[in-house]
Amino acid sequence: MNDPGEFSDGCMSDKNQHDLNVVTLRKGEEFHIFVFDQDAASARKLDEHLDETARDPKMNVSWFDVAVIRMNARKLMKQTKSDMILPTEPPHSR
Repeated sequence: MNDPGEFSDGCMSDKNQHDLNVVTLRKGEEFHIFVFDQDAASARKLDEHLDETARDPKMNVSWFDVAVIRMNARKLMKQTKSDMILPTEPPHSR
C-alpha cells in the first residue's frame, strides 16, 4: 500500500515582504516542498506542477498525496487572505 506521507503547511514572508505559502510532503526519505504566493496564476502553476508530479513514475507522489496537498494549499490561501483583511472597527473589550 502507498504510504500517504506526512504533510505540513505554513506561510512565510520573503525579504521583499511578499507572503509565500509553503506546503510540504515527506514520504520516507523524500521531502517535497511546494512554495506559492497568493495570486491565481501561482495557484494554477501549483496545480499544473502537482499533476506533472503525480504522473511522473519516477516520483513517489500519488494522486491521493496531490489531493491532500491541494486541499492544504487552498485552505492556506483562504486563511492567509482572511488574515490580510483588516477589521474596520477595533474589537470591543468586555
